[in-house]
Amino acid sequence: MMYPTLLVLFVAFVAVSARDEDEAYKYLQSYHYISSTRSGNHDFTTAVRHFQQFMNLPVTGDVDRATLNMMRKPRCGVPDVEDGTFKTRKRRFSVFGSKWSKTHLTYYLQHGQDLPRATQERVIERALQYWSEVSPLTFSRIGDPNQADLKMR
Repeated sequence: MMYPTLLVLFVAFVAVSARDEDEAYKYLQSYHYISSTRSGNHDFTTAVRHFQQFMNLPVTGDVDRATLNMMRKPRCGVPDVEDGTFKTRKRRFSVFGSKWSKTHLTYYLQHGQDLPRATQERVIERALQYWSEVSPLTFSRIGDPNQADLKMR
């Protein structure tokens, strides 16, 4: 009678693992560890190793709890891999639980040539207003790009 219970537990464990690997595969595709080009990396284990290395995790090539937990943390949408090949870049986001205590951010806007200046300013101001409405962040424009928290062009 104990065998059916063990079988059910084993099947449930395998199903969770398959879902986790599917989630990991999609994540690795999204951040370009698995390439969409013919010449890039298509090996899942290599992609997992590269991700673990980039995140300073133990490099096993296995989708373990630590790897999944790191993949599930909030982050920016900028890929970690460029041009279809693994290139370590400077990490531009926090994944280790530290929070940015600054809530008033300054920004500098360098105008482009494709839209009138007033339109560009209105669009940026409205976008930042949306952020202010749903977060503790406030924004102000400054004229010196070297002093700005955000530089937009």
